[in-house]
Amino acid sequence: MNSGKVVLALTIGLALTGCSQEKAPDFAGVSMKSDRADLESKGFVCKDVTLKDKQILSCKNFEMTSSVFGHDVRGVEVTFAQGQKNPYRIAVNANKQINTTEKMLTLFSELDKYYESIPDKSINMPNAVSRQWKTKDSNVLQFMYIQGVPGLLESSVMLSLNSTKNH
Repeated sequence: MNSGKVVLALTIGLALTGCSQEKAPDFAGVSMKSDRADLESKGFVCKDVTLKDKQILSCKNFEMTSSVFGHDVRGVEVTFAQGQKNPYRIAVNANKQINTTEKMLTLFSELDKYYESIPDKSINMPNAVSRQWKTKDSNVLQFMYIQGVPGLLESSVMLSLNSTKNH
């Protein structure tokens, strides 16, 4: 009897461990192993979108709160290439969190400590900044700032994790 309970406990433990590892968050509380059903069950709304003559699936959760590099953000977007089961991009808008040059440079300094910078992918212009880092699993972290135009376009600060495998 006790051996049956031990086997059952081990089986449940292994099943739970396998499930939690499979969907462990990679970025902003979302896993690169998520699929559409996973996201929709967490309150994401998914829609087919045409982007630069390519069809993609964009899933957004405007209310989801998460932490990205120590900054609390609200709203997460997950993007799938056409026909792919898993996403290739998880992104958040960090306009309110990283709203000064000092905060941006502090973030860059922290990321440089833990990830390999990809300097040839950097853009530094007065109205736009883009930096990229390679993660240990060969995904790419990206920071992008685009200065707004008063009265026309709001400034934008995006942080994203981009898969090099799923698109």
